[in-house]
Amino acid sequence: MRNVFSLNTDGCWYKGTVSMRYNLKTVAKCLIALIVLAVAGFGLYWAGIGLWALLGYIWAGICWFFGGLWSIICWFFGGLWSVLCWLAAQWLWFLGAALLGLIGWLLSKINWKMPERKPSDNKERDWKWLWAILAVLLLLLLGLLLFKSCSSSESNGNSSELVAPTISSEAYNIAFDKVVTTRAYLDGVQNGETKTERALVGLKFVNGESVTKMTFAGKTYEEAKAIIAKDWEPVIRNNVHANLTEDQLVVVTLFAMRNGKYGFEKSDFLKSVNAGEFNVNTMALHKANGSKRELRDEAKQYLWVLKNLGNGNLSCDELLDYPSFSYKAISVSRMYGEDGALIFNDSLKARLQRGNYPTPRKALEL
Repeated sequence: MRNVFSLNTDGCWYKGTVSMRYNLKTVAKCLIALIVLAVAGFGLYWAGIGLWALLGYIWAGICWFFGGLWSIICWFFGGLWSVLCWLAAQWLWFLGAALLGLIGWLLSKINWKMPERKPSDNKERDWKWLWAILAVLLLLLLGLLLFKSCSSSESNGNSSELVAPTISSEAYNIAFDKVVTTRAYLDGVQNGETKTERALVGLKFVNGESVTKMTFAGKTYEEAKAIIAKDWEPVIRNNVHANLTEDQLVVVTLFAMRNGKYGFEKSDFLKSVNAGEFNVNTMALHKANGSKRELRDEAKQYLWVLKNLGNGNLSCDELLDYPSFSYKAISVSRMYGEDGALIFNDSLKARLQRGNYPTPRKALEL
């Protein structure tokens, strides 16, 4: 910026004039300086927010570890520091706006003279208003970014209200008893000498771990069942936003277990449930990316039972006394028409009541 600004004191240190010479390169440097100020403001703002959150977690951890009086002291100073960090981050916006405003005002005060024109030009244009417009646009842009940031923070803070669970924890836990017995019919009951092993009811993974790696020794049936129920509760309650009957809630939970957590969130069936339709014909297994899986006969038979539970042709209480796996004795061609339509009649229902495996009631000793 050398030789851009010049100072003439006219022989008096307290009185003089400041002048500025510019060209396109000088203007470019000014714009770059403004951009650097804006980027620095954003960086400091988010750094302040991150520091605020980090220190909050640190203080919470210290408070949890020590407890008692030390906990009160930690919460007090941690909260005070968090507020200071938040205020510092917010004030950066106003500081940036003030700096941009000052720069814009100074630019508007400079007498920008155009190069000398030919004698034929009898009037000079005053371009000072362009710099004023530029300063106003920069201020408007900063204000818009500030408004958007605040609006996003408020919407994120209220997101829990927008997706508040419709299904209560109590209703879910009550229905999970039928989830266990119905799954015992669909997947059978693992062999074992204790009821603890039977509580797994065919599940391959619990909390992301293979059930073969989990230790259920010493746990009662209710305790082992609670582990599985807790694993799936957030998946169901956070994604299902519809008023369902107990059997419908059982069907949705079993469908989620069969589909997998991430595929369930992208499934057409979940969309129909949340739309208030509960359309069992939309049951299809999805991958995590939302695409549908190619189903083998066993999966089609499995979904056939769930569909009939969903539309009321069967009930979870009935399946308590049906031999496990009995649905596998029915061919897929008898379950679905050529157009894929669901088939259910008295003959198929009677066939479900015959089989060589114990019923869920007997296997689980209910």
